Amino acid sequence: MPIVEGIDTRSLTRHLRMHGAMRACLAPARAGTVADDTDPGAWINGRTPGARAEAEYLSTLAKALPVLEEQELVEGVSTSALGLVDHDTWAPFAPPPQSPHAHRVVLIDCGVKHNIARSLTRRGLDTVIVPYHTSAEEILALQPAGVVIGNGPGDPSAAALATTVQTLRTLLDGPVARGRMALTAVCLGHQVMGLAIGAQTSRLRFGHRGANHPVRDVTTGRVYITSQNHGFQVDATTIPAASGFTVSHVNVNDGSVEGLAHRELPVFTVQYHPEASPGPQDNQYLFDRFVDSLETIR
Repeated sequence: MPIVEGIDTRSLTRHLRMHGAMRACLAPARAGTVADDTDPGAWINGRTPGARAEAEYLSTLAKALPVLEEQELVEGVSTSALGLVDHDTWAPFAPPPQSPHAHRVVLIDCGVKHNIARSLTRRGLDTVIVPYHTSAEEILALQPAGVVIGNGPGDPSAAALATTVQTLRTLLDGPVARGRMALTAVCLGHQVMGLAIGAQTSRLRFGHRGANHPVRDVTTGRVYITSQNHGFQVDATTIPAASGFTVSHVNVNDGSVEGLAHRELPVFTVQYHPEASPGPQDNQYLFDRFVDSLETIR
């Protein structure tokens, strides 16, 4: 368990508030430095040469860490092959409404959480999971009524996700535009969808982490408590007017975009995690909304 001792934690909080999220390093003390000091508080404020040397060493390690924007994280957590999602018998919530038809949906795995897949199969959807780099042609060959782009780690503009962005553009311009496919996206998938419609993304000064973030539905004014874990956002001012998309949800704390929706087509996205595992259960209704959108597919 990491423990912080001997520093002004309030000062640290203020520093991060002023300068934003920063890289850090946590490591055991090396022999010959602070580890050998007889005074247990000697390392505080670099009171001894050993403590000062250790502080400089750890600072060097932290500065050498790659920034988040330079890391390709999705390829390390995505499935490597197409597969059918099992109908899990675990039931953490009351049985949800079932799809009246056995719709097939494709779940694009960017590091998706198990309970997102479970939330689809529990609604009677035949769910096929595919790697993040699956092409639109490969997805269309599966003949799905809908596609879900799941959550995952890292920067949505990472080079590895360029194929995913192009896949979504092809689907949006093809079967979705013709009313033959529904789309929804969660977290990283929401950000990738933003790029696919021509918007831009940026890193948040302070990432959203935790299970108590208030989000307001722009249409109804209702506020939902959401679970979030992301460091990037879709920039509202960059959403092309011609795309047909509007901001559907906003973060009550900082006003950032928490959801997108198309004015006419069955497409919507959310930045937060509706599957509630772990987290508040306010937003399971979004999966029901996706099922309803599948019923409109011709």
